[in-house]
Amino acid sequence: MENRHFEYKFKEALKKLNDIELALNESSIVAITDSRGFINHVNDKFCEISKYERHELLGQDHRIINSKHHSSLFFKELWSTIF
Repeated sequence: MENRHFEYKFKEALKKLNDIELALNESSIVAITDSRGFINHVNDKFCEISKYERHELLGQDHRIINSKHHSSLFFKELWSTIF
């Protein structure tokens, strides 16, 4: 009986997590990096906005999408905030 309860709670939590992921992917651009700043996940919105294919982004850092619009100081402050 305890296993069924655990399985039910697990499936319920997994459904909530999937719902959150769906909402996030529909409304936001998402990029996940490793501790060194290399991209290991991007969602479809990120690809759509950046105009890069997923395989072009994976393994790169965010300099790949630098439009040169922001100063180097902006990026220095950004990275110091992240790390």
